[in-house]
Amino acid sequence: MIDGRNLAYQPILYINKNEFLTEDIENPKIEKILNSNDIKIPIVSFYKMNAMGNKQVLEPSPSVSMKNIGLGVARNINIKWTYSSEEVKTYIKGSYDEEQIYESIKNIDFISVNDCFDIFLPYGYMQSYGKKLNITQLNLIYGEESKISKPAINLILTYKNIYGKEYVSSFIVNIDAVENKISINFNEVLK
Repeated sequence: MIDGRNLAYQPILYINKNEFLTEDIENPKIEKILNSNDIKIPIVSFYKMNAMGNKQVLEPSPSVSMKNIGLGVARNINIKWTYSSEEVKTYIKGSYDEEQIYESIKNIDFISVNDCFDIFLPYGYMQSYGKKLNITQLNLIYGEESKISKPAINLILTYKNIYGKEYVSSFIVNIDAVENKISINFNEVLK
């Protein structure tokens, strides 16, 4: 039997897709040396172009908008990005700073009905989408994909309605990156 009270107050969290750009920049604060050739490791910067044609830097990393499209308030929201930090470190080694990789968990008190909240993608993971690790347009035209696939990432949201009923939403995160253009999409895993 379905409990009508829980259905009437059920929150549903939806994650919007997003697109942004990336570039490698020199960071004077980072003095890390790769080898005896004194090659400095760049950092990955993410940005969007605003309506005026100016760069809008996305700091500390790009974000996606999470909206409560349900009928009730979502509370005690736990946002957890899951990925293998070791795979990411191996993938970016020598290209970007692998010491920026750490577990990414965030808690939010509540999101009202029709309200939005921006959640940041984990910067350490997003370094694997730095420009020099993405495929080029020419590779794409000739059907040559990257020989090494990028590490997988998923998103798990745990939250409650106003009566304390717990909900868990899991998303497979699909990220397409060609040169400096990145598109991110979320596919919910249905139970």
